[in-house]
Amino acid sequence: MAKRKSSKRRGSATKRRTRTSAKSADGDGLKQLFTPPAAFVVWILTWVAAGLGTAVRSAGRGETHLAPGQGRDGAGLAVLAGAVVLALAVWHLVPYRWAGLIDELTRVAAGTVTPTLPIMAFFIGWRLLRHPGRGAATGRIGTGLVMTAAGVDGLVHLAHGVPHWSRAPHAMNAMSNAGGLLGLATTGPLTLWLAPLAVALLMIMLTGWGLLVVTGLPLVEFARRLWTLRLPAPVSVSSRNGHATEQPGVPTRTERRPAETTELSARPAEPGPAAGKTVMNSGLITYPADLATEDTSPQATPAAAHATDPDPDLARDVRPDATPHTGGSPLRPNPVTRAEDDAPPPGGRTGFRLPPLTLLETGTTTKQRTAANDTVIAALTTMLTDFKIQATITGLIRGPQVTRYLITPDPGVKVATIVRMRDDFALATANDDIRLLSPAPGRNAVGIEVPNIDRDLVTLGDLLRSANARHDRHPLLVAVGRDVEGSTIMANLAKMPHLLVAGATGAGKSICLNGMICSVLMRATPEQVRMLLIDPKRVELGAYQGIPHLVREIITNPQTAAEALAWVCTKMDGRYERLAKHGVKNIDDYNAAVAAGRINAKPMPYLLVVIDELADLMMVAPKDVEDSVVRITQLARAAGIHLIIATQRPSVDIVTGLIKANLPARLAFKTSSLTDSRVILDCPGAEKLVGQGDGLFMPTGVTKPVRLQNSYISEREVTDIVQHWLSATPDTGTALADHRPGAQAVDGHDEIDSALLLHALELVVITQLGSTTMLQRKLRLSAATAHALMDRLQTEEVVGPATGAKPREVLVKPEQLPALHERLSAPARKGASA
Repeated sequence: MAKRKSSKRRGSATKRRTRTSAKSADGDGLKQLFTPPAAFVVWILTWVAAGLGTAVRSAGRGETHLAPGQGRDGAGLAVLAGAVVLALAVWHLVPYRWAGLIDELTRVAAGTVTPTLPIMAFFIGWRLLRHPGRGAATGRIGTGLVMTAAGVDGLVHLAHGVPHWSRAPHAMNAMSNAGGLLGLATTGPLTLWLAPLAVALLMIMLTGWGLLVVTGLPLVEFARRLWTLRLPAPVSVSSRNGHATEQPGVPTRTERRPAETTELSARPAEPGPAAGKTVMNSGLITYPADLATEDTSPQATPAAAHATDPDPDLARDVRPDATPHTGGSPLRPNPVTRAEDDAPPPGGRTGFRLPPLTLLETGTTTKQRTAANDTVIAALTTMLTDFKIQATITGLIRGPQVTRYLITPDPGVKVATIVRMRDDFALATANDDIRLLSPAPGRNAVGIEVPNIDRDLVTLGDLLRSANARHDRHPLLVAVGRDVEGSTIMANLAKMPHLLVAGATGAGKSICLNGMICSVLMRATPEQVRMLLIDPKRVELGAYQGIPHLVREIITNPQTAAEALAWVCTKMDGRYERLAKHGVKNIDDYNAAVAAGRINAKPMPYLLVVIDELADLMMVAPKDVEDSVVRITQLARAAGIHLIIATQRPSVDIVTGLIKANLPARLAFKTSSLTDSRVILDCPGAEKLVGQGDGLFMPTGVTKPVRLQNSYISEREVTDIVQHWLSATPDTGTALADHRPGAQAVDGHDEIDSALLLHALELVVITQLGSTTMLQRKLRLSAATAHALMDRLQTEEVVGPATGAKPREVLVKPEQLPALHERLSAPARKGASA
């Protein structure tokens, strides 16, 4: 009996499985029938949306670098399609019945503003395609447009007597001619409690509020700009040529304010820019930048009041009502023109045009909060609850690369209880590259920095268009990056005065060097800044070959690099001799005296020396390189010579104690070990960075490094900037003096006396000793003049190149001296007869 029951149950189960498999087979057949056409349609629409988005962004200065998941091409295409359908219906462009139905429904819903809906929809769709990374700004503009439409509909609805919804035949027409359901929703409830005049005032306020939300400006700034539009552009008379020039009255670009702490009670995933506030951060005062607008043209900026920064080397965003810090060079004999930019650039001689800022691309806007942040907050909260730690996550600060979460312990809870749980936080967030700050800068909370899954792109163009770059016109002001709080960090190389950049391979050193070099090329002419580039790796700095800023071709031979560094030392001595001769202390005072006419000479340019890989030089000539680097870093600041050294091997045998002691400003990218971090920064932290430009910046006078995201510059942008300078030619009479090692001029200004050159020639050839020390001793010369004479003799092929500390090889025999003497004295006689 039991067997029969079990066999019946098995038979029933078999039948059910058979029916289920038959149904699934039917379902699979339906999927096979309909899935391929549907997938093909989706594939076609996806490619159409992607192609349209790419075409829209490629025209002009759209966002070309998109992070994963940032594309909004499908949404943009859908909104544009809806705008086209609305336009066909509400503007009565087609006589079809469906168009009339859409028109009637839209007019009942939106009322008077119905004809403007296609324009609004088209604008939102265009922004989704054009700026997919600015979702917060697009959402803000859409919200403002809805508020403005609601206010206008409310006023119209109120003017028509507030018609209500009913089933009467004329009700539909009354609603369509008035404010529609939108106007009824805004005015209907209010008219039950307030007088019509009060409701009208509220609708006017709603309309104005919507306009403020669309523009992203506060009321005072909005009113000021409206008032400025009514006034003619102020005219000023230039003191140089007497011509009247228009001064722009309204800034054409402002930047977003530094990201303020996001409170956890606020839930939107992508809010707009928040109001900034003063934050104490490692001894640095952060001021909010200008308010966010959509205009990105690099034009003039509003005037500002002086704002004191405790650290002048780490430039931060300044208040728009503050006077710009004018720590610029007095080297301003004539204004330099920038292509497509009327803002006065930092001095220089007429004839060179600075590259336009349009060559640099814009990055993505940093969101203040995303869904990934909510996931991390939930994981951290769960971990604190599981371990019974009485602490609360009170806020977060989202940066381009990492997000800083603020954990506030309850009264009576030790901070060490939270700090020693770093491994547990790493396990909860599934990320080992977290960093704890106790306390967080400027906060009474513990900070936990967790890398973002959805990172934002910070470009060099964003930093050079910031308020700092526009206010400080110093030619050696370079872009460093953007910190976690969203502040733009600029560094003045003239005040550092030297910089060490180190990190592991692929951490971002080369892009950092390209960004700093291009910062100088975008802001300074060859008459303001000269460069000596040393690239033993032969691949990183070769793109800059031939630009007029170079004092000589790019050096790739380590032995030649050691000689070039020794030449820089002699140039430094020559500059100090000239400064002492004219009774000035530094290059700025010298150039100011030249500009004022007190010194009859040419302005002295800055000299920027960039070494891409120090390790290669230290392996070939460690003693000579170390001596030259130490001498330059110790003495060259007042002479206007500055050094940037990069290395991927921050070990003690490469970055020696003497070199490190004279490089107070340091920028560390991700390192492979804690030891390397201590060598660079004298503190841990660099080993926990995430790479891709994530760095710790320690300028002069700062005890704790600042975490930042270094700016990105593409190879195409570097090529465009270099091509601009390769095609740039100065006007007649503005040719640059030859500053290359071996030139006849000492430091590019004081020419070598012909009699002195012939005397040095006789000494070297007769004694067969190419020694600079011998020339100093026999002819009673300074080191700079003796080195210049020896370089001149090398140019004339009398002596060979320098070989370290040994004397140079003499290539001419004594019996050849009369012919060589005649050849070198011929130009002098020709010049005397002329």
